[in-house]
Amino acid sequence: MLFRSVAQGECLSSIAKKYGISDWRSIYNAPENAGFRQKRSNPNILCPGDSLVIPDPQLRTEDKPADQLHTFVRKSYKTTIHIVVEDEMGKPFKSTNYDLKVGEESYQGTTGGDGSITQEISADETSGELTIHASGGGYSWTLDIGHLDPDETDDGVKGRLHNLGFDVDSGREGFDEQAVIALKAFQYAAGLPVTGTMDDTTRNKLFKLHDRV
Repeated sequence: MLFRSVAQGECLSSIAKKYGISDWRSIYNAPENAGFRQKRSNPNILCPGDSLVIPDPQLRTEDKPADQLHTFVRKSYKTTIHIVVEDEMGKPFKSTNYDLKVGEESYQGTTGGDGSITQEISADETSGELTIHASGGGYSWTLDIGHLDPDETDDGVKGRLHNLGFDVDSGREGFDEQAVIALKAFQYAAGLPVTGTMDDTTRNKLFKLHDRV
């Protein structure tokens, strides 16, 4: 077994691929990671610095006749991203054509009735580009895949505010004045008391609106 810390941009699928483990659940459900599971009940959202135990890969044997040619297929390491795309007023882009580029792969499709996009991608991709072809003009976003931190961290709060369209620089350290202003704007839009403080009510509302998928 190997002990390691999670780096920014990593997810369990990319970590599993790195160590030749076909199913990320083998890492998440390992008995040695019981404390990690308790801390991260959502396996899709990790925090840089989280400690993980990487179990040894399980070897597989196949009995085949020696006088024949055999083909063995290596498992493809994939994960799935799910995105909901909305305009400035919070209205979803329903049934709208899109182009998605992740790594060297390009995908085209149409959003769902709730503005959603679901796409299987390579497990170790960390960035992408999404373009929505809406009536009246197009919209484009750069995607930082696997970079969203847990909601109890300052970076996790700022990342969610940024993704919901509030003016905050998610790349700056700390919860600065700009982040407080963005939080107040979110509280006002959500019908909450405008305090600029991340209380439990505000945190639960932010998590519900952002992580509803």
